[in-house]
Amino acid sequence: MKTPRTIALLALPLLLAACPEEKAPLKVAAPAEAEAPAPADAPPAEEAPAPGAPLVLSKLGLKLDLPADATVMDMLGVQVVTGGGTVVSVSAVKPEGIAPETFAEAKAARDDFSPTKVGKEEETADGWLLTFENEGGGVSNYWVWMRRTLEGQAYECKATVGSPEQAARAEAACASLRK
Repeated sequence: MKTPRTIALLALPLLLAACPEEKAPLKVAAPAEAEAPAPADAPPAEEAPAPGAPLVLSKLGLKLDLPADATVMDMLGVQVVTGGGTVVSVSAVKPEGIAPETFAEAKAARDDFSPTKVGKEEETADGWLLTFENEGGGVSNYWVWMRRTLEGQAYECKATVGSPEQAARAEAACASLRK
């Protein structure tokens, strides 16, 4: 059974991908861009990573690899990252949460989304990876769902995108997740 929170978190990347550029959250600006000075009481802005440098997800204490033009937004405790033509959401798995705990539970949860094509089903050294496709709104959706355990804390990295290429970039970004 799909819970409202699960549906909201899995749909989040699609909603953010549709976000107009002028409303893009927490833009990580290239060094050449000039921005208006921040108010004195504003929190310090995150610095743009150097080309090839990992993107820092400061609220989770994690890093992942996406291009330097990536943006990060915190939404209900989920770090949503857009960049390089894809969107991924990363969150810490809470013990009282609804996230699947095992690989078998994850596959059962995936089946709630009526996949038309199952891609990867892999147990990894620190979690698992599922990829699949389904139809929604007359279009194909490509899903990436990865669980990683880093230094004893479980994290989920997810994406719902519109092409196999975007799914491959999301999978690579999730696989690059590290402390």
